[in-house]
Amino acid sequence: MGVSLIGRKLKRYGILESILAVAMASTSLQAETKLTASSKSPSIIEIRLENDQPIAGLQFVLRSSSDIVLQEINKTGRTSTENWNVASNRMNDSTFSVVIMSNDMSYFSNGSGVVAEVSISRRDDHAITETFSFMGVVAADPQAQLVNVTTADLVMNSQGASSEISSSDVSIGQNYPNPFNPSTRISYTLKKDAQIRLTVFDITGREISLLVHQYQTKGTYAVTWNSSENRWGQLASGTYFARLQVGDIVVTRKMLLTK
Repeated sequence: MGVSLIGRKLKRYGILESILAVAMASTSLQAETKLTASSKSPSIIEIRLENDQPIAGLQFVLRSSSDIVLQEINKTGRTSTENWNVASNRMNDSTFSVVIMSNDMSYFSNGSGVVAEVSISRRDDHAITETFSFMGVVAADPQAQLVNVTTADLVMNSQGASSEISSSDVSIGQNYPNPFNPSTRISYTLKKDAQIRLTVFDITGREISLLVHQYQTKGTYAVTWNSSENRWGQLASGTYFARLQVGDIVVTRKMLLTK
């Protein structure tokens, strides 16, 4: 992957075609550089470079746990000027190969800051732990010398804020209209940011519909449930329950479907 991928990326942008390839072959190790990831928001991961010597080029593979889809990677922070390029190659939904190089032989001076941000989405598989890790990291200084790089995995709890939420922080309103046929609107309020799961159950405890399953910021939300759109087909008249789960907190609201 190393030299051939770098060569393709550098030729594509017409910049500093040999610097990382030479660095790959070099046995001279310089001062330490750190590459880390952090969560900017539920949908954005930031890539941070901390270096105590100039860095002219950087290559790495970013891999997430299977429950995370890496959407796209963008320039930001230290790469936000026109002379920097952040090129990526999607290997699969959870793996990006990334090359960061300049157009004009610029380099990152000593310092620390974000060099890229990755937008992500989550699959609906109820994952609790989410991880992001670096592989195949190569960094070079302006003299094409290999620089030693340390990395650290980012491990997040997808229900991060949930453990700090009490029952007073979550509420679900009475659906409207009620009784209803076939649609009704369900509102709920979060006093803290949280990973939430809003579902509809019938009186036997069978899950009828999954309405929301994502991380949301504090606020009031409303969702329309159409009872005719579910995997069980036509529903009978009767009592149904809107169930809002936030971590260990569960609140429900009784609803009446009439035909």
